[in-house]
Amino acid sequence: MITPDWPLLTLGVGLLLLAAVLRAYHRRRYGTVSPEPVVILTYHKVQNRLELGGTWLTEAGFQRQMGEIRRSGLPVYHLIDYLDSLARGMTEMRGVVLTFDDGYESVFRGAWPVLVRYGMPACVFLVTGFMGRTNDWDQPLSRGTFRHLSWSQALEMGRNDLVRFGSHGVSHRDLTSLSDGELERELRESREAITEKLGRTPEALCYPFGRSDRRVVAALSEAGYRYGVTVTSRPGWNRRHPLAVARTAMYVTDGTRALRIRLGLESPERYWAEDLNNRMINRFTLMTALFQRREPTRNDP
Repeated sequence: MITPDWPLLTLGVGLLLLAAVLRAYHRRRYGTVSPEPVVILTYHKVQNRLELGGTWLTEAGFQRQMGEIRRSGLPVYHLIDYLDSLARGMTEMRGVVLTFDDGYESVFRGAWPVLVRYGMPACVFLVTGFMGRTNDWDQPLSRGTFRHLSWSQALEMGRNDLVRFGSHGVSHRDLTSLSDGELERELRESREAITEKLGRTPEALCYPFGRSDRRVVAALSEAGYRYGVTVTSRPGWNRRHPLAVARTAMYVTDGTRALRIRLGLESPERYWAEDLNNRMINRFTLMTALFQRREPTRNDP
């Protein structure tokens, strides 16, 4: 007679119960979820430098993911082109949109060569007050500073229209925490800087930390933006609202299988777990908002 391995059996039962509880919580909180026909992916840093934060991929990992998208046969659209098509009622599209938050220099060095190789368009959201500089919000969690694109690098990336740019504010502050005057300046001055330096007015803004509310959304529209993008959708918000467009973020823990699940290419029964994982990591990254210490000089290089 075989004696059961009770500790192992107990662990297995415990994990099954935990999975059941998490799935019940996710369904109650967010309802039944499934990939959008066109999945908008969010990346941050593409680098080989190790850090404690999760908002990065290695260069090899990013290349594998882009290769997976290429092999899938899914078309890759520019963000604004897709959102314009959606606004015109073209809801039968299928494909992928690539976006990069914060405008890190690593996008120029680690991601852009891959995008050029595969001919994949992307939108990079710039923090205009930190162009060509390092920031101060990464350091507490990542134990280091990270440099952002310079205007000249952005110009080079946008020269053939493969890469376009949106606004991520001036100082990467939580817009919901600002006064009306500060909020107006963040939206207006970042838009003006991108227009002046890159010769093309940004039509979309990415909310820093994914944080927005009805006041911020109203101010965004008044500032002339046509689209606002966040990270994950929230109950009560339309995932396709033009000023609250939901995306799914890719982190260092995500490999090609996670990518395929999020694109709806395999294991649809596991999509809820990927969605919950995405939300949990995004909540953790909100801690960086607590460490911001100052507003950058407005006339940075």
